[in-house]
Amino acid sequence: MMISRENYDILKEKYGDASSWAVWNTDYADSKPSRNINDLSVFDSPNLSELNTGFVFVGLNRSGKPKDGNAEKKPDKPKDPWFNFHAGRNDFKLRYALQGTRYWGSYITDAIKDYQETDSGEVEKTLKSNPERVDENLKGLREELELLGGKPVLVALGYAAEKNLKCMKSEGYEVVRILHPAAFIGKKKYRDKVLKVLDNIQK
Repeated sequence: MMISRENYDILKEKYGDASSWAVWNTDYADSKPSRNINDLSVFDSPNLSELNTGFVFVGLNRSGKPKDGNAEKKPDKPKDPWFNFHAGRNDFKLRYALQGTRYWGSYITDAIKDYQETDSGEVEKTLKSNPERVDENLKGLREELELLGGKPVLVALGYAAEKNLKCMKSEGYEVVRILHPAAFIGKKKYRDKVLKVLDNIQK
């Protein structure tokens, strides 16, 4: 199902500072696997038919740290929409894993958008003591999913993301987990492991 231009624009306006799409510039070489990963010109004139609403890749929380070091403060807002997942040092692995597959063009977002922190242990500790924060953020995720339409498969990026998405199963969502791109393996092995999981999805 193709997303409407209206819903695409709503997602861009409301969630473009924390979400994106699995569409990247693919001009790179094995010797420079991260080349052009941050090229956002791919969204200058988006081809909506290329976007895939059947799968949504979900990370745990916004990466990076606010400049003042206060993770409780609202995260820094990137300069351009759809910047997330197109700037991290491991994002090239996700590009490599999804390129040429039916998962290319999928929506990508974070479950927890108001907490910017790179230490996953610190994130889990904070969320465990603030379950209402998780509930509030998942309301936003549900709105994103409604704008995409249907019941996309939720692909959790790592264990921590999966843990916070399990509650969505009771709402009819299929939740699967793949390795987080930050896993200490090369891009080719990462692709093999990711596709081994995704290609078992009956959709």
